[in-house]
Amino acid sequence: MRAPFFHVGILVADLSIAIENFSRVFEVEFNEPAMIRTPLLSNDDRRNYDMRVSYSRNGPPFLELIEGHDVGYFSLAGGEGVHHIGLWVGDGEVLSDSNRFRALHIEAAIPHEDTTGTVTRMSSPSMLHGVRLEMVEEGDRVGLEAWIGGTAGQPRLG
Repeated sequence: MRAPFFHVGILVADLSIAIENFSRVFEVEFNEPAMIRTPLLSNDDRRNYDMRVSYSRNGPPFLELIEGHDVGYFSLAGGEGVHHIGLWVGDGEVLSDSNRFRALHIEAAIPHEDTTGTVTRMSSPSMLHGVRLEMVEEGDRVGLEAWIGGTAGQPRLG
């Protein structure tokens, strides 16, 4: 049986403090924080976000801590807390007419430059009780899990 989700993305104001707190409470170890440039396509507008992020090494499910920004897609304007829940989906599954995601409004996409040709899609939080779904295509699974596990460099986005 497939796990229902593989990570929970949480916006935090200070990544170092959040790593200490989540490590203590959940008794998990986190990777060293990484700076990732993430291209985000939303309403035909492409913006790059420099994200400081760390994943727990214990999981799944993994905890993804994201240091929030003052404005934009990863803004802390609404406060700290759950930003999204990450799901593995079949390549092309999100765009299929006969799938479980049909009723969700896709508000953003993260294209990948590497050879996988995959795309991560983010649903609007208004479609699922204030929580976004981050639908990550299976083509990215090996590379992303290797990075989370500390055995590979950062995934190549955008």
